[in-house]
Amino acid sequence: MIGLSVWGSLMAMSFFPSRVRCCPECCQRRVKVGGEEVIEYYHRGVVFYVISVLKGEQRVLIQDAQGVFSMMKPKVWKEGHSEIKAKDVEGFMTAEGIEVPLRVLYTEETVTKWHRKNNKLVEQKEVHRWWWVTTLSMSQISTRMLWYVAHRRWEIENDLFHTLVTYWALDHCFKHHPMAILNFILTLFIAFVLLQSFYYRNLKLQRRKDLTLIGLANELRVGLVKIKIAAPWILSRGG
Repeated sequence: MIGLSVWGSLMAMSFFPSRVRCCPECCQRRVKVGGEEVIEYYHRGVVFYVISVLKGEQRVLIQDAQGVFSMMKPKVWKEGHSEIKAKDVEGFMTAEGIEVPLRVLYTEETVTKWHRKNNKLVEQKEVHRWWWVTTLSMSQISTRMLWYVAHRRWEIENDLFHTLVTYWALDHCFKHHPMAILNFILTLFIAFVLLQSFYYRNLKLQRRKDLTLIGLANELRVGLVKIKIAAPWILSRGG
């Protein structure tokens, strides 16, 4: 993925803000508290998306994709009140500064909405057009799944980190050392992804209706506590 950051979306995150410098690696910034400016110390991280929105009609990559897409028939499916027409091609090598093949997905999404006017229901259609670019190949992820995942990027920003802070202690620094912080955050991300994968890919829909993701996490936590009580040597160091 050499140079992919040229296209990918980067989101800067700040972790464990404090008014006291806790280690030499702490970043610092000035914030206003009660009308007064104070120095706040924190650790900074950057989250990178491999799937990115592709913008700029002048880009050679978009122009090449448009030429290829003009000779293709779209894949069509319905999702709720939307009809999606998608064109998906991989192997583009004309992106500036990118040395790996890229895959471009273009979708035209017609959304049907109903609103009441003069006591009558009136149908209204909205058309949304999207361009996405990724390094994920068609053998790794289908067109429909890529479309689905691309639209869920905003959930990462709006829901993921909120969930991790609220329920997974992402806002608590267990040990203030740069390497410990990095290991904690990465381990937390891995655990959360594994839990979600099990929840959405292994539990049947009917079971998920009665068990939330947080509920599943609590079930696992209780299970670990029971194991420790019944057989403490299993979780002990060297056990």
